[in-house]
Order: sequence, then C-alpha cells, then structure tokens
Amino acid sequence: MRRLRARRLCFGVWCSRGVAVSRVLLFFRVPGDETYESVPAVKTPKGWYVAVVPGKTLTGSVLQFYFEGRDATDTPVAENGRSDSPNLMIVRDGARAVTPR
Repeated sequence: MRRLRARRLCFGVWCSRGVAVSRVLLFFRVPGDETYESVPAVKTPKGWYVAVVPGKTLTGSVLQFYFEGRDATDTPVAENGRSDSPNLMIVRDGARAVTPR
C-alpha cells in the first residue's frame, strides 16, 4: 500500500444534549486491518469533540472510523458508526488542509 503525504486528519463530532458523556474516542483503521486504533477526542469551547488521526497511519485511499462516547464508568452511551459498520472516508493525496474550530 502507498503511504499518503497527509500530516494528519482531523475529525469532529457533537454529542446530543442530555447524553452524559465524560470522554469521546475516535476508532480508526485502514481497510485490511482487523483491529482499530483509537485516539481521545478533546472538547472544544464550542462543545465539539475533535480527534486527530496522525498522518503516519494513513495508507491507501480509504479510512474506516467511528466515534464512541463513554460515561463516567467507561460504558459506551453514544456512537457514530460502529466497529461492525464503520463510517468511510475517502482520503485524497494532496487535498487542501481543513482544521476544525
């Protein structure tokens, strides 16, 4: 697989009001990998949770990912995608950088 020149990919997600989330994780993998890697998301002042996938992990042109919100006992209470049905992102080499706010 070819390695992309991207430095990183930034993802953002919003949790609905009333969902008691104490932390949010972004799980990701490239097609062909069986296991997901995870990175913690950071809450912005505007209430978004933002996570960054390091560019060194990007190979190929597709990334599978999902978000999981967990409560204080580390129990999943919210999701966007799932491990058995992840979101897909097409990654284009040389695309313009966009940073979430």
